[in-house]
Amino acid sequence: EQGRQVGDLSRAYLALARDDSSRALQRFMALPDSIFSRSNLHLLTKARLLAAQERLREAAAILQHVPPSIYPLPSEIVWEFEGAVVQDRLGDRKQALAGYRRVLNTWQRPNLELQRYVTQARQALAR
Repeated sequence: EQGRQVGDLSRAYLALARDDSSRALQRFMALPDSIFSRSNLHLLTKARLLAAQERLREAAAILQHVPPSIYPLPSEIVWEFEGAVVQDRLGDRKQALAGYRRVLNTWQRPNLELQRYVTQARQALAR
């Protein structure tokens, strides 16, 4: 069963790599959310695809559950950032601001790859 699910997940990412976001979303939607217990990156990808198609409430439902950890991984802060962006687009400014603040509090001196998230979070707080 897990072997089949790994294949299905691979095909979802392959569709994304081929620039077929509609097909990729279709494949991600068919996967169980609990496909992997150690990684939630497929859920972050699914939420991003939903948001890109203006399915904001569905994206928000996924992103409202930030994966718990003692020391946040970069992917978890990206998750937090994406959640803030979706909340902002939904008009929930209070939730969005809280998410942007968490991003800034965690990444006070980000490396170059993470700088864009911090810059966008600062811009969103300044609006």
